[in-house]
Amino acid sequence: MCKEGVEKTEDAPHKASHAGMVGGVDADLARTQHTAVYHRVSALLGQYVDGMGDRGKKVIKFASPAEILEVFGSVCADDGGAERERGASADEVVRLCELVLDYSVRTSSPLFF
Repeated sequence: MCKEGVEKTEDAPHKASHAGMVGGVDADLARTQHTAVYHRVSALLGQYVDGMGDRGKKVIKFASPAEILEVFGSVCADDGGAERERGASADEVVRLCELVLDYSVRTSSPLFF
């Protein structure tokens, strides 16, 4: 775009070829994938909330910081603990949400005081 807001002609073909693309990914596909992850995580949260009053569940699943890093690192790291250079997959995002809920303190539990 020029300062006046008029599109330059040499940019037009480039922009047209990327219409509907977000970061090189088809926008509709990305939206569908994000919606699927949203529904899976929403279901997890629903189950978590439904089980809040369950006296049979532990208030806390204690783990040391090193243990928590190891558990989360097994999902977050590539190839033996190396820092990843890409985003998490949909399954990894859902798994990380499961771990967060699993290691969270259940402050709404009737046994929490």
